[in-house]
Amino acid sequence: MIYLALTDPTTTIVLSTGTSSPGNYAIVRRQWGPATAGYRRAHVGQTYHDVIEELDINVYGATPADIYQRIQALIAFLARAQRSMHEPALSPSLVHYVPQGSGIATLTKPLVSRVLGPPPGESGVTLPPNWSDIALTGAAVEVRLRFMRRGRWLYPHTHDPLSAQFRQAITTPFPNGNVALVTYPASNRPTLTPIELYFNVLHGSGLNVPAGYFCYSTFYPLFKFEGEHGAVVSPFSVVTDTAAFASNNQVLRATLATTTPQVSVGERSITVDLPQVPYAVLAVVRPNRADRQFWLRFGLITQSNSIGRTDMVAVPRTTSPVVVPLGILPALFSPSGSPLITVELTVQVNDGSGSPTPTLDIDYCVIVPAANRGSRIIRHDVVPATTIADPQIAVINREWEFPTPLFGIGSSAGVTTAGVYYDAIDIEGWITDPSPHVRAIWIAPSGPNWRYAVGGNVVNMQFIVYRSFAYISPE
Repeated sequence: MIYLALTDPTTTIVLSTGTSSPGNYAIVRRQWGPATAGYRRAHVGQTYHDVIEELDINVYGATPADIYQRIQALIAFLARAQRSMHEPALSPSLVHYVPQGSGIATLTKPLVSRVLGPPPGESGVTLPPNWSDIALTGAAVEVRLRFMRRGRWLYPHTHDPLSAQFRQAITTPFPNGNVALVTYPASNRPTLTPIELYFNVLHGSGLNVPAGYFCYSTFYPLFKFEGEHGAVVSPFSVVTDTAAFASNNQVLRATLATTTPQVSVGERSITVDLPQVPYAVLAVVRPNRADRQFWLRFGLITQSNSIGRTDMVAVPRTTSPVVVPLGILPALFSPSGSPLITVELTVQVNDGSGSPTPTLDIDYCVIVPAANRGSRIIRHDVVPATTIADPQIAVINREWEFPTPLFGIGSSAGVTTAGVYYDAIDIEGWITDPSPHVRAIWIAPSGPNWRYAVGGNVVNMQFIVYRSFAYISPE
C-alpha cells in the first residue's frame, strides 16, 4: 500500500494511509501512479517541468455534513497552495509520498514535492454524477482530484543530516579567499539535486560580516589564478605583501609610466580539464592612485590556441583592494588531458605621469562557470551579525520549508539557521557521480587588506555542504 498525504502547517489530508485500513479518504481501488516530469533545458528556473497529478478518491463521513467538510478541506488546501506561490509569508504546501515497497522512503521520512495549487481555471476537485447518493452510501465515490506539483520528488537532507551521503564538510579552519572543495562518496542516486552551502566565518562575536562575493560551482570546476604566477617582465614585477594579507603573500604589480596597454602572459598548470563553457571572471586588484583611471582585461589561451578575452573593464577609483567583475569569457576548446593553460592579463592607465608612478596590483583572479544553474556568483553588502558568534554565510535551498531559495547570514549553531536573509535566488546542485564535487570561494577584501582580517590575522572559514536527493519516478 502506498502512503499519500497533502500537508501544510495547519492541515494534513491523508489520501492513502499506507495500510489496509482507509481513513477519511481513500484512493479508488487503491491504485495510483505519479506523473513523471521532463527536463527543462532553460538555464534558470526549475530543473524539471511542473506536472499535473490526477487521481480518483472516495471521501467518507458519518453524515453528509462530514463529507461536505472534507471536500471543502481539499479545495481550501489547493487554494492555499496556490496563494503560497505568490505570498512569501506562507510556507509551502506539500505532498508526501511513500511508494509501496520503497527502499528509500518511510512513513517518517517520505518523499516530498511542493504542491502549486489546482490546474489553471480549476478548483482541483470535480464531484461525481452520483453526488446526491452520499446520504445513502456514506461516501462520495470517485471524486476527481487534480493538482499541480513540482516535477521531482525530494528526499530532503534533513531526513538524515549527518549521513555522509548528505553532508560533507571542511571542519579544519582555512583562510578566507581560498577555494574550498568537498567530494561526496559515489552513489547510484539521481543527479540534479538541490544543495545548501554554508561558510562559517570564524571571527567570534560582535562583528558584522563584510561585503563580499560568494562563488560556487557544482558541475564544472571553479578556478583561482594567482596574479604573481604571470610572466615577470617589465613593467611587471612580483611584490611581497604579507602586511595586507595577499593571497600566497604576493601580488603581481604593473608599473604604468605610459598609457600603452601592458600585457603579462604566464602559463599555468590546472589539475582538471578546462570544460568548453563560458566563464565569469572576477579580479581582486589595488590601484595606488585614485586620481588615475585603470583598466584590466583577462584572457585565456588553451594549448589548442583557442583564445578568449573579456572586455577592458574600468577599475574603481580607489587605493584599497577591490573586486572587479570583468565579464564573461567565451567557451574555449581545450584538448582533453591538457593541463597547461596560458593566462593573459592586460592593464592600462589613462595617465602615466606624476609621482608616484601609477601601479596596479593584481592579487588573484577567479573564473566561475557560467553555463547552467549549478554555478553562481552572489554579491552581498555588509550584513549586520554583531549578535551572532561565528556566523554562517548561507545559501539555503529547501523548497519543502521555504517558499524561495535564500541567501544571507545566520547562526552556525545548527543546520536550521535563523538570521538575516535576503536576495531570493534560483540555485541548483548539478552533482554527478562518481565522486561529485562542490567548489566554493568567499572573496571579501576589507579596508586595506586583500582578505578579511581581524586583529592582525586573516579570518578562517569552515565549509559545509548539504545535498538532498531528487527522483523523477518512485523509488
